[in-house]
Parts: sequence; C-alpha cells; structure tokens
Amino acid sequence: IIRVQSPDGVKRITATKRETAATFLKKVAKEFGFQNNGFSVYINRNKTGEITASSNKSLSLLKIKHGDLLFLFPSSLAGPSSEMETSVPPGLKAVGAPSAVEDEIDQYLSRQDGKIYRSRDPQLHGDLLFLFPSSLAGPSSEMETSVPPGLKAVGAPSAVEDEIDQYLSRQDGKIYRSRDPQLCRHGPLGKCVHCVPLEPFDEDYLNHLEPPVKHMSFHAYIRKLTGGADKGKFVALENISCKIKSGCEGHLPWPNGICTKCQPSAITLNRQNFFPS
Repeated sequence: IIRVQSPDGVKRITATKRETAATFLKKVAKEFGFQNNGFSVYINRNKTGEITASSNKSLSLLKIKHGDLLFLFPSSLAGPSSEMETSVPPGLKAVGAPSAVEDEIDQYLSRQDGKIYRSRDPQLHGDLLFLFPSSLAGPSSEMETSVPPGLKAVGAPSAVEDEIDQYLSRQDGKIYRSRDPQLCRHGPLGKCVHCVPLEPFDEDYLNHLEPPVKHMSFHAYIRKLTGGADKGKFVALENISCKIKSGCEGHLPWPNGICTKCQPSAITLNRQNFFPS
C-alpha cells in the first residue's frame, strides 16, 4: 500500500513491487479522478524525484516500498477529467476559474465602503462610533440619506452640549498646589509628592477639605473613568440580566418552581459617587 498525498487529502493505493510506474500512475489518476496528464507525482515534498509514466521501471527499482508517502501536485495546465466536470454543482466553475459564487452577504459587503460615522453622547462625553455601509461611489447625497436620523458624518457632532460643559471639557481640571515650605526640599521650579498637581477626583484631597466634598463633579467622574494608563479603554457597563434561566429540569417551570441555578443573581445598589451637573 502506497500513500499519496494531494491538496485534497491522503489516499492509499494498492500496488505490487513489480508494478511499473505507468500502471501505478493510472491507478492514482483513477483514484483521484484526474486525467493521465493532469497531475504529477513526486517522491519528495519539494517536487524532486518525479515519477513519470514514460518510465518502465518497477516500483522496487524506484525504491518505493510499502507504506511510503508520495506527493501529488495537480498540473496547472491540465484540468480534471470530464467525469469531475460533470460532478461540479450548478453555479460553480471548473478549476482555474473563479472558485464559487459568493454568498449574498459577501456580495453585499463587497459593495460597501465601510465608513464609520460617530455621534457624541452628551451623557458619557465620549465618542460613540457607528458603522453604516454605503455605496462604493464615495460620499454623496445618497450616502448622507443612508445615515439614520440624529447621526452625521465624522467631524459633525449631532448633539450640541451646553456652553458650560464645552468649557469644562476643555479645561485641564487639575488642582495646583504651591510649594510647602516645611515638606518640600526642592527649588521654586521643582515638584514633589507634596506639591504636584492633583486630579479633581483625588479622594484624599476631597475628604480633607473643610467641609469635605461628598460628591465629585460629573466632569471629574468622567475624567476618572477615562484617565490612567489605559485612557478608559477597559471601562464598560456591565450587562446585567435579571431574567430567569429556562431549561432547568430539577423542578417545575417558573413560577411554579425555582432554584439557585436558574434564578438571577442578587443586585446591590450603590450610592452614586458623582453629583450630576
């Protein structure tokens, strides 16, 4: 048994030691459904040691023994036999032509330009991105009409914030401190942990004020979420589901029965730690 590996997989060909190379190649062609000149068989994977049909040598002289693995490469010039052509389903073309008809969703997506439009959320003060495919013709009136109401192209925010919110969002927001003559050990131009500017959401600073600040401002809370090394990359709202899971077989369906596996988790409400503006 000789193993023959092709792009379609590995098949086993039964042959004898005295069998000639031409007879063996005919068996390979019949097994894989190729014409006699539609493929090439090599002893090595790097396409060396080709076994030709014109050779009258036996497999034993070619040093091909039981269990050896040969490599079949289809010829780019010769296609499959007529039997294979008739077995191709309707709508598909033969080898060498475009492979298959695309799905409707692939055809639809290939016609889109995939531009991203964004709108500014006044509650989160962050950019929300929306993908609305349009035609390949580029920006036009048709593309503008395809954008849902309330959303505009990039650079044109749909909602206008209050002037005070626009002003606060442009500010640095840090709390600057002067040099402490008792704790600071540096010159007038230096900074240390005792005089470095603080963020507006610093809890120690807010708690030590007289009177203490119970709630930070909304803009300070947004700056806290979007600050740090990750710039708020991993900030996301938790998707809480309060539905009872179905399919529990240990008891009757809800509302006649319930257990800890199918009932929703307890929800704990925390006090809002910022004061809405």
